[in-house]
Amino acid sequence: MILSKFSNYYSKGKINTILDLGCGDGTLTLKIAQTGAIVHGIDSSRSMIQTAQNRGLSAEVGSGENLKFNQQFDAVFSNAALHWMPNYIAVINGVNRSLKNNGRFVGEFGGQGNKCPQ
Repeated sequence: MILSKFSNYYSKGKINTILDLGCGDGTLTLKIAQTGAIVHGIDSSRSMIQTAQNRGLSAEVGSGENLKFNQQFDAVFSNAALHWMPNYIAVINGVNRSLKNNGRFVGEFGGQGNKCPQ
């Protein structure tokens, strides 16, 4: 659902570089990359990143709470991952810093059965 809404932006050439925050195994990252966008994934799980890289994706182990990017992306996309990052202020600041001027952030929080343990 979120990917189809987000694709309205990147499929029309408005967005070329995308950070997939909490990319997991790269399933959605790959779908975005197949549209021709330049996508980079980041996730805290080494095994998930290894799977994403095995799919031929640009991806690295890292935390959404400690993003090191500086105005590199037209958009930051996150699906069902933000609720796993309790330091939301650091995440928001990192996303903001990662975006180019007039960049877009598109995020969806997890639903039932996909929640951070207390």
